[in-house]
Amino acid sequence: MKHFLKRKDVVGTPLYDGIRAIHETSVGLISFVDSYRKFSSLQKPSPEPFYLLDLLRQIEGLTLVPGNIILSLQVEPAELMLYADPNLIRQVLINLIKNAVQAIGGEKGRIHVRAYSSADEHVFVYVSNDGPAIPEVEAEQIFVPFFTTRSEGSGIGLSLSRQIMKLSGGSISLLRPGTNGWNTTFVLEFE
Repeated sequence: MKHFLKRKDVVGTPLYDGIRAIHETSVGLISFVDSYRKFSSLQKPSPEPFYLLDLLRQIEGLTLVPGNIILSLQVEPAELMLYADPNLIRQVLINLIKNAVQAIGGEKGRIHVRAYSSADEHVFVYVSNDGPAIPEVEAEQIFVPFFTTRSEGSGIGLSLSRQIMKLSGGSISLLRPGTNGWNTTFVLEFE
């Protein structure tokens, strides 16, 4: 279909607009179907014990964070372990870090990941950034599948993250702007 759009007898005619509309709609549908497939075919978790700091260092090694942003990791104690599916939890953390990078954009910024275990042995992982806070109207919708504020966004990242956390016996939530001095903080809780 794309090659039709380059033909001399098509360019500048009503046929061009029609073919372009069909092409753009089909590309959009393929993208939607692909996003839906990812959302609905989530694998069953294979939980195992793993060191959270090791997983975070692997993610740090993926260089998702550009030079204008400082990523800091604070895990207490350093040998803090989680019993969950490391591949699925990696996916959640990568998504939160990528979202933070996009929120900060080209400005100087900071992303801080803090993890600790509470007295009742729940593990909390806070992923905070100093990019612009998420407006309250949007904050109510961010976990809804296919809701997005970015033109290139699929709207499945956070809803998928919530599904992964539920499957992992935990939860994900967005804290109020300004919590602990950060504009945006997501908290993962593992029971």
